[in-house]
Amino acid sequence: MAGRLKRAALTLAVTLALAEAHAAPPLVVAAKHGDRAAALSLVKQGAAVDEPEADGTTALHWAVRAADRTLVEALLEAGADANAANRYGMTPQHLAAVNGDAETLRMLLAAGADANATLPEGETVLLTAARTGSVAVIDALVEHGAKLDSRESWYGETPLIWAAAQNHAGAVRALLAHGAYVNARSAPQVWEKRRASQSLLPLGEWTPLFYAARENALDAVEALIEGGADLNVADPDGATALVIAIINAHYELAEMLLDAGADPNVVDTSGMGALYAAVDMHRLAVGHGRPNPRPVGLLDAADIVVRLLERGADPNAQLKSPIIQRQHTFGDFTLGEGATPLLRAAKSGDIEVVKALVAGGADVTHTMPNGANALMYAAGLGWRNGSPLAPSYDQGSDAEAIETIEYLLSLGLDLNGQDSDGNTALHAAIGGRASDAIITYLVKEARADLTVCNAKGQTPFEAAQAKRGGEAVVALLESLGVGASGAIAAEL
Repeated sequence: MAGRLKRAALTLAVTLALAEAHAAPPLVVAAKHGDRAAALSLVKQGAAVDEPEADGTTALHWAVRAADRTLVEALLEAGADANAANRYGMTPQHLAAVNGDAETLRMLLAAGADANATLPEGETVLLTAARTGSVAVIDALVEHGAKLDSRESWYGETPLIWAAAQNHAGAVRALLAHGAYVNARSAPQVWEKRRASQSLLPLGEWTPLFYAARENALDAVEALIEGGADLNVADPDGATALVIAIINAHYELAEMLLDAGADPNVVDTSGMGALYAAVDMHRLAVGHGRPNPRPVGLLDAADIVVRLLERGADPNAQLKSPIIQRQHTFGDFTLGEGATPLLRAAKSGDIEVVKALVAGGADVTHTMPNGANALMYAAGLGWRNGSPLAPSYDQGSDAEAIETIEYLLSLGLDLNGQDSDGNTALHAAIGGRASDAIITYLVKEARADLTVCNAKGQTPFEAAQAKRGGEAVVALLESLGVGASGAIAAEL
């Protein structure tokens, strides 16, 4: 028993000694709790003004954080280190910048604070000021030699980039007025792709305009345009700020860029330009892992389609490959080389956009290299229903698809036209979307030729029989009177 008591007493003594050793100095405690009177008294009594608490934070840190200029002045006059950094690299001047407190910052700078003080991950005081948006703080820092194009360590982003991303238009204008480079690019990035369905991440080299476009920073975009930003500069994937705005559903910002002279015909490495992007966004497939972007403002993607056509976007521009997988949709490999905005709109039965494209000069007779046309896509070619291997869902109703088919037929497309594999629109409907309503329409109302054979020698009925899991389609065709020969029973 006596031994246990002795050990307990020793443990208590050690604990108390450690607690005393790590106890914050009284001056720090007073400053932390906003007790100005006590803090001033301690300073007057000669307390060590730079003695920190355990993490290196000094009384000056706390006084600056509280914007207590009376205490800040007293501490500085007593010799407090204006550049003191705590364990995390935080300096008093960073805290003043966070607060947007230019008056306190000027006191620190006058006492020798470094205008280029930097946090461990490269965040300079000017970067902090750009993020919080205080023009007065930015002015004070630049006057004291802050580097305008300093960069943080992760992405190589500059103060102007941070101000633009946060939509601090005043800060953007101030930085530009001081000489910041309006088209400075962030650092290149390399990302490891861990799974096939992972969306492509930006490769860096973005200008401030890209960040503002992604964040829907309308005021910042206006300031950047005024400052001479290059509206058509492209990132390593070939995307422009206009495309970045569109794929993030920021359509009013996209219109602003168009009004300022952005070129709608710049294409990325897949051949996708702003028009194809807008068409895709109007019926964006439902992906996985996150919801689709929600439009902000009064415009939708169809409005931007019209605006783009009015400003000279090429309605017949063709993809070079499937579009870059920027959304969580697993990619669409049925619309690769040769695909046009019209084919993309037809696939979703997007009758509103199909009509807008045709009115804007889209070629309805254009086909993919394999001969697939808009009618086949509208009928269901390449339709995605969310299979486990490709968990994406194409959007568009059966009614819209049928209306699109009717419209395309009215423009002279051949209902029984065949692609290079001999498939017709009905073959496409059976092999792809397998919609009862669309198949019924093609058979009963559009009067598709049921005897046309594809390259495998299959009529539409035989294609349904050969389709894995096609029993329901076979049953539907039989209910419509379609026999194995392809003829409708009532017509035999």
